[in-house]
Amino acid sequence: MTADGWRAGHVVAFARRWESDLVIAIVPRLAERLCARAARWPVGPDVWKDTRLRVPETWAGRWFRNALTGERLQPIVATGAGWLAIASALATYPVALLVAESSSRHE
Repeated sequence: MTADGWRAGHVVAFARRWESDLVIAIVPRLAERLCARAARWPVGPDVWKDTRLRVPETWAGRWFRNALTGERLQPIVATGAGWLAIASALATYPVALLVAESSSRHE
C-alpha cells in the first residue's frame, strides 16, 4: 500500500484479503523521529497531518473497525482514488488493525 502526504515516509501498511474478508495493518515507521521532542505516542492529526493511505477505490464506502480500539472509519474517494486518513486510523493508538465490516454488520 502507498502512503501520501507530509509523513508518508513514516508509515508502513499492508492489506490482506481472503474471499470477502479484508484487513489492513498500519504501523508507524521511525516513530522516535515522529515524537523526538514530546514524550507521547505518534497518534492523531498533530502528528500525521495530511498523511493518507491509498486504497482501492472500491474500498471507499466500506466501513472498517479497528480491532484494537473499536473505532470505525471509512475511506473516502478524492481525486479519482480511495484514501484513508492516517490521522483517523491512528487517532488514539499508535498501530491499527482495520477489519472490513460485512454489509450485515453496518449500523
